Order: sequence, then C-alpha cells, then structure tokens
Amino acid sequence: MQKLILLLMVAAMLTGCGMTDAVNDAIDGTEKAVEDGADMVEDGVDNIQKGIDDAGNEAERMKDDMMNKPTSKLQNDAVSVAADYSSYNNDSFGFGFKKAEKGTVPDVGVYGGMMKDKNAAYFSKDSGKKIFLTFDEGYENGYTAQILDILKEKNCPAAFFVTGDYLKDNSELIQRMIDEKHIIGNHTWNHPSMPQVMDTAKFQDELTKLDDYLYEKHGIRTTYFRYPSGEFSERTLQIIKDMGYKTAFWSLAYKDWERDVVKGADYAFNEVVNHIHDGAIILLHAVSKDNADALGRIIDQLRSEGYEFCSLEEAVF
Repeated sequence: MQKLILLLMVAAMLTGCGMTDAVNDAIDGTEKAVEDGADMVEDGVDNIQKGIDDAGNEAERMKDDMMNKPTSKLQNDAVSVAADYSSYNNDSFGFGFKKAEKGTVPDVGVYGGMMKDKNAAYFSKDSGKKIFLTFDEGYENGYTAQILDILKEKNCPAAFFVTGDYLKDNSELIQRMIDEKHIIGNHTWNHPSMPQVMDTAKFQDELTKLDDYLYEKHGIRTTYFRYPSGEFSERTLQIIKDMGYKTAFWSLAYKDWERDVVKGADYAFNEVVNHIHDGAIILLHAVSKDNADALGRIIDQLRSEGYEFCSLEEAVF
C-alpha cells in the first residue's frame, strides 16, 4: 500500500500540479479502502469470537444437562463391558444358612467373607434394634395391596425387589410403593441364575434394563439389588459392586414362596418373631397369604420388643 502511494506521488511530480487533486483523491480512496478492510476484519474477528463463546456456552449447558440427568447404575458401558472378570471365581453358591436362636445372627460361613468389600450384606452391623423388612416380587398373587395397606396403617417402611415381569404387569402397585415411600429394589429383568450369565454385557443388561424401564415409567432408579434364587459367585459380587449397587441378602427367611402352600398366619408369625435379631434383614415373599395375614401382628409384636423397622437406606453395607 505504501508503494502505491509513493508511485502516485511520483506521478504527480512528473505530470504537474494538475494531477495533485487526482492523486489526493486516490490516496484518500486507498486509505478508506484500508479502513473499510480493517473494519471488516475486526467484524469478522468479533463474529468468530462470538461463535466460540456461543459454542463454549452450549458445551457448558450440555455438560450441566448430563451431570443433572439421572443415569443408570452402569455409568460407562464401554469401560464396564470391557472389564475382565475372568480372574474371579465363578463357582455358584446358593445363599442359605441354618436358622439361629432368637437374638442371634445366623452364621453364614464363607459367604460372609465373600461379601466383604463388595457392598453386600445379609444383616446390618452395629445397628442396634433396627431391623429391615423386604419383599421379593416375581409375580403378583393378589396380596401386595393388602401388604401395602398394612404397611401404611403401621407407618412401616419396606423394600420391594421386583423382576421385569412384575414391573411391566403391575404399574399401579409399583407407583403406590413409590408414593408411599418404599424402596424399589432390582431383582433382575428375567430372574436368571446370575453366575450362569457368562457374557458381561448380558449380565449387566439384566439390571440396567429393569432400571431403565423403571425410570422411563416411574421416574426413579434402583440402588439395591437381590440375587434371583440367592445364587451368586465371587465374580457376580464384583460385577454388581462395579455397577454401583448394594446387594441385600437376608438373615431371616423361611420357605414361603410356594403360593399354593398355606400353613396359616400363626406359622408365618412364629417363623419371623422366633428368629429375630438386631440388624436383621427380613425376607418375605409377597405371594404368601400367610405373610399378608400375619404382617400386622409381626410388626406390632416386634415393636413391642423394642425393635425399630427402618428403611434399607439406614442399613450398613
């Protein structure tokens, strides 16, 4: 640009003063073009900066949305599926124990050691007289509404571990459990023996499918897990822990899952009351008429003995 101005000045000197005005006009035009070009560049820079700022704001908004949006327990599918669990023993165990006397925590042998550091428990340690009422729900047999009525009347919290079929078929009961402040637990989508599900992705899908369906239909997610038929292994304990769940086994239960076997409310009452202990996690099946008929008396009796029914949220895992 300086060279152009210099040439114009030389031309003016060679051609005389008559060219001065033309040269000045040319110089003025050139300077204006430069100024206009600078303005355009400045406007372009401003637009680019605005675009960067807008993109940054949008990225922050998306990050906030992702942070605030509830997700399934499996936070990173790729990492979790890629995890190698082949080094963990997959020998299958069926959880169980010999019944203990009233006031005594049953001995579960090697199972207790397997649960250590796995976010798993069969009773709540150092919980004093706090006890925890849980129900397994594989299908509906007509007694859950009665159970919920009693829990509401007694102001007693409980946890309901449900399968995929139960979740799909009993939307109103599920919503009532939620509305009345009970916990919904994860009992898997298809109720398989988990040690037999060798493919890690399919294993995880048994939990995440139920969790995602529950969130889609009812707006909540599960935190607690219970094994179908109580069948577990070292490998399955590790996977469940890595998925972020707490595994609730039990320290008080009896054979109450045969819906056509009715022994009477007194039988169910004695099975629970005569084996209670501090920190007990009580497992009952909601398909049992005996359990439904005895539940109110069980709650009243154990409270009279100083026990406090608490949410699993207060249990020590």
